[in-house]
Amino acid sequence: MAGPRSLWVLLLLLFSSDAVAEVTPEEILHEIIESRRGLSSWKIQMKVTPEAAPETFRDIVYYSNFDSKRLDLRHRGHFYSTGDGEYAPPKSDDGVHTRKVVHHQGASIDFTPDVTPDGRQLAVRISPMDDKSPGGKLFFDPRVVGLVPLPFGLLYSSDIESFEAWAGKLQELEVSREGDALVLSGTQSKYSKYQLWCEPGNGFRVVKVAIESTFPQGTRLTQSVELAFSRTQNLHPWFPESLLFSETRDGVVIDREYWEVASFDPNPNLSDDVFELKSLAVPKGMSVVDFRKRSLSSWTWDGEKLVETVPSSVATVPSGGKRQWYVYAIAAFNLVFGAIFIWYYFRRKGRRGGDRTPS
Repeated sequence: MAGPRSLWVLLLLLFSSDAVAEVTPEEILHEIIESRRGLSSWKIQMKVTPEAAPETFRDIVYYSNFDSKRLDLRHRGHFYSTGDGEYAPPKSDDGVHTRKVVHHQGASIDFTPDVTPDGRQLAVRISPMDDKSPGGKLFFDPRVVGLVPLPFGLLYSSDIESFEAWAGKLQELEVSREGDALVLSGTQSKYSKYQLWCEPGNGFRVVKVAIESTFPQGTRLTQSVELAFSRTQNLHPWFPESLLFSETRDGVVIDREYWEVASFDPNPNLSDDVFELKSLAVPKGMSVVDFRKRSLSSWTWDGEKLVETVPSSVATVPSGGKRQWYVYAIAAFNLVFGAIFIWYYFRRKGRRGGDRTPS
């Protein structure tokens, strides 16, 4: 809920012609950021399409409550690593690739139902969760949408806290009015300028953001995001119905990406079931590689739980797994012992040959 200061800022901007002179850029940034802090969970369904290759796309269903995240992805033309250095383009006729990634309770689950080009079925992979977990670069904080001019594939590097810290370092901040929008401008350095257009009458929603960088040799690079909001179906006060990312070099467009948002559900009640392995529609009998377990067992999904399928004493290590230290110690001991035995055998044989007297 807005506090007295927020209400004063809003009323001043709506009804005073001199409001821009009386409201500081820091207050505008504060209102924009605070309007987004109330988001504690979400479900987003959207499509991301690059202009240069419209036949490729990403269809995304994204669930999160910050502690847990899940992304169901259907895409064509974007092939992601399977975790062991390989890539798995689909074998389907329409070329559509499917992937489901979950981060939940310290584990990262990565499920790709497609097969590799040589026909191998990829196992479900479960790993300890950290910053380098599989699929980590697919997740983003929706509160920064419209605040940073980045394409979908780079948004994972930003969140609302890091943006607030970054914006607090902007220099030469100023506010101007452009129609119904306020334009906030600031510089990162003498080579980079940040601009943000927002509408205070619509909950300080952002309608455009841009960063213009000028390089010493004179090249000018501009990255911008324009956000559109439906007049008939307002999905959310600040989350757009569509978005256009553009990158230009000296005024010439070199990259564009479109977002089409089908639905945005703020603060839904997401149960843990959404983030469990059993919710991912993993086929019964599917192999599972669980890198959290220290044994060398193989695992299979029986539709309800993981079942150990090979005793650890005879199991082989899956690709990408780590053998326990004693396996390498035994192998090294056998190698050294074998080398000593061979050396000793030929040394004894040589001595016996040398002791013989010629007849």
